[in-house]
Amino acid sequence: MFSDLVPRENYTYVYALDRAIEGTFGAFGQPIVGWLADHIFHFDPSRANTLSCSPEDASSLAQGIYSVCAIGCVICFLFYSLAHYTYPRDRQRALQATTAKSQASKSAESSDEQSL
Repeated sequence: MFSDLVPRENYTYVYALDRAIEGTFGAFGQPIVGWLADHIFHFDPSRANTLSCSPEDASSLAQGIYSVCAIGCVICFLFYSLAHYTYPRDRQRALQATTAKSQASKSAESSDEQSL
């Protein structure tokens, strides 16, 4: 989608910004899983440190991981749903801007040639 909407000279900047935003939000995943497992799903770290398998604690951790993944998927779904409605209009604007820019550069070239 970036390549359709962003001018070529801005590709690297927009891609870097996308990676930075995604990496920043992704870094919050592990602490959120830990907090959910501890406080919401009642993970008991003392049992986990005994090196014995605790199905209840495994379930607590799994529910924390699933919750973070599900919330992330819902957020992505909402953004892509919004993009489904805005993308065609944005794409049309980008094409018009590209066309206007290329016509302006052609007219500038032709006026330069005439002045020679």
